Amino acid sequence: MEEKLKRVPEWREKGNLLFKQGQHSKAAEIYAQALGCLEQLCLREKPRDTEWVKLDRMKIPFLLNYAESKLLVEEYYQVITHTMTALEKDPNNVKALYRRGKADAALWNPDEAVVDFKRAAEFDPSLKKCINKELKKLEEETYRKLENDKAKYRHSFPQYRNNTSI
Repeated sequence: MEEKLKRVPEWREKGNLLFKQGQHSKAAEIYAQALGCLEQLCLREKPRDTEWVKLDRMKIPFLLNYAESKLLVEEYYQVITHTMTALEKDPNNVKALYRRGKADAALWNPDEAVVDFKRAAEFDPSLKKCINKELKKLEEETYRKLENDKAKYRHSFPQYRNNTSI
């Protein structure tokens, strides 16, 4: 157990180095290894005991780093899954909210994205400018999709082409 616990900081350093080098998939693999190890260590402890809680909390940075890596390689469902796990452990985690919001926006879940972005800005006002930028992009994309849908509708139903109230 002690041997595995010693490897956790090594995995973090290695994953962070790969991430900085732009090797996001490889970084995600390293973060996943650390998460697996921490999960195994948690299984040896009694849930909610001090040592279990300590190990469980150690997962949060790896969950967030894994999610960021997956966000950058556009594996959005993985981002949502791992940020949700982080939010179960820390419901007000700004990084998890922001990253889940980005993934939801990419998967065209605008309502969920807006909720996460606004909560993140609420917990960390310094992100307001960045969040407003994301919300504006989402609003613009919503408008483009609406206009595109209108155009498709007019094309599919020519009798309504001259009707601008659609």
